[in-house]
Amino acid sequence: MTIYAFIELSLDFAFLSGFNPLLTNAVTFAVMSVSIVGVVQSVLDKRKIRCACLGDVFNLPMSTITIIEDALMIGMSAVMLLTML
Repeated sequence: MTIYAFIELSLDFAFLSGFNPLLTNAVTFAVMSVSIVGVVQSVLDKRKIRCACLGDVFNLPMSTITIIEDALMIGMSAVMLLTML
C-alpha cells in the first residue's frame, strides 16, 4: 500500500475533526492537483495502473472516474479556501 492512501485518510480525519480548515483545504488542493496530473497522464497513455486508495483491495484501475474524483476535490477545496479568505 502506498503512502498516498494514508495522506488521503489523514485529510479525511482532518475534515471530520475540523482541524485547521485553512490548512486542511490548502493541503487537499495541493495533493489533489498533483494527483490529477499523474492520473490524466496514465489514462491518456492507456497505462494500467491501480487506483492508489482501493486499487490493491478491489483491483480498480485508474480511469476517468478517478479524474472526476480528483477534479471535484480540487474544486471543493478551492471554493472552501476562497470562502475563508
